[in-house]
Amino acid sequence: MRRTLTLCFVFVVLIITRQRADAQCNTTPCDIPIPSVNAQDACVLPGPSSLDCYYGQTTPDAPVSFPPSWCTVINNNHWFAFTADAATATFDISCFGCASGNGIQAAVLSTSDCVDFNFVSPCLGNIQTQTTQTLVASGLTPGEVYYLCIDGSGGALCDYAINASVPTVNGPTSGACLPNPPALTFTTTTISNWSINPPGAGTILGS
Repeated sequence: MRRTLTLCFVFVVLIITRQRADAQCNTTPCDIPIPSVNAQDACVLPGPSSLDCYYGQTTPDAPVSFPPSWCTVINNNHWFAFTADAATATFDISCFGCASGNGIQAAVLSTSDCVDFNFVSPCLGNIQTQTTQTLVASGLTPGEVYYLCIDGSGGALCDYAINASVPTVNGPTSGACLPNPPALTFTTTTISNWSINPPGAGTILGS
């Protein structure tokens, strides 16, 4: 019985060791940010500035890649890979439009295998909706690849922006049912797509 348990233990250790030995990061370059739940699948942006004016959403998917610790608990994180072009990289992380929960978490990490990670920035633990926090990664080696990890606080599903303004829509919050009033005016601080629901309920005039 002891021999069987020992052999099983050795077999499990060998499997785990082999998985870690085989783990590696994706080296495929990309120009457009593409978030990945698994850090091993994240394509590599040419620099941190490639994330400027990126608008995204936290994912509802369960985490695959885990940092060694986190601001609170990892719930639904995803990753962006970028090549450092200076010793410091700064990201303004904005949160808005939460469908559930009210905030996000973010940090920058280094890794050689996309399994074991080290922090190169603080972990911003509670970027609440309609707010912006600055994330600074330091001690970077130009030419090396680093990973920006974004996670929903408590599994929150939120929109976010990187190095961009928080979109604010100005307009009436009630009285939107036609025909009274017959016309409503809305404005926003960022480029937006507008639609009417249901489509036949009215017509969009203007840009």
